[in-house]
Amino acid sequence: MSGWLGGAGRGAVWALVALAAAPALLGYAAVWEPRSAAPAAAPERPLRIVSLDYCADQYVLRLVEPDRILALSPDATKPFSYMRAAAVGVPTVRPVAEDVLALKPDLVVRAYGGGPNAAWFYERAGAPVLQVGWASDIDSAEIGSVVSVIAAMAEGLGAQAEGAAVIAEYRARLAALTPRARAGAALYLTPSGVTTGPGSLVHEMMTAAGLTNFETEPGWRPLPLERLAYEQPDVTAAASFGAGAHGRAIWSAARHPVARAQLDGPEVVPLEGAWTACGAWFLMDAVEALAAGAATAAARPRAQGPAADP
Repeated sequence: MSGWLGGAGRGAVWALVALAAAPALLGYAAVWEPRSAAPAAAPERPLRIVSLDYCADQYVLRLVEPDRILALSPDATKPFSYMRAAAVGVPTVRPVAEDVLALKPDLVVRAYGGGPNAAWFYERAGAPVLQVGWASDIDSAEIGSVVSVIAAMAEGLGAQAEGAAVIAEYRARLAALTPRARAGAALYLTPSGVTTGPGSLVHEMMTAAGLTNFETEPGWRPLPLERLAYEQPDVTAAASFGAGAHGRAIWSAARHPVARAQLDGPEVVPLEGAWTACGAWFLMDAVEALAAGAATAAARPRAQGPAADP
């Protein structure tokens, strides 16, 4: 046997392997070979829409009629999906090129689904892509606000009227919030034991609710346990994804006694993870909850400092 596999024998084996694999390779090429050199243009009103991740799912489910949806992501019905009830019964597809292209969509919608090169690949395979924009502001005229993302998604989905209605309701709810003086500071706390400061959408939500951010350093960072040992926020905004005990992970800083004291305090505002999982109109649910917490904090008598010595 070893002699047969030497020299020309090995070449014969590889030739047989290549012949056996040829049909599969041809099928693979038929799926993956780009159908056009230039990116495909999306139709004005796409009728065969596929969504690749749960952020994209939210916009598709909210703005598009059910008969125009071919498939959603497998996460569409998960607890962190805001529109999960509307997703029940809708077909799903893995964000894998072979599976998606087999459906022959006329529009692929994604925030991050399919990986960093997905948009480039799908467009050159003849499937136009609508990218969910990044939102870093509650409401402004600038690109990058929640409102601008809603408008862009509605335009790309051929749902301008529905998008305008969503924006109008969103802005009406925002305008209905009454700024409250003396509302105090809020600490945002995730189940993984991190918080965020200025420059984040969470920070903008607190500001819209009439609160200041307890965390003064920008970016996402671990809970300031040392500071919390001697200084407490007026409101603790506790994000939860339905895992119980505020979803605290085993090794999370949220399990530290100092953090637990905040979570067990009187002014905890529970925030569903689905409210803040994506930068979209449903952030207003979280803003309104924070505003209610701000009102309670403002009405509560402030603790008095220690009395001065006579």
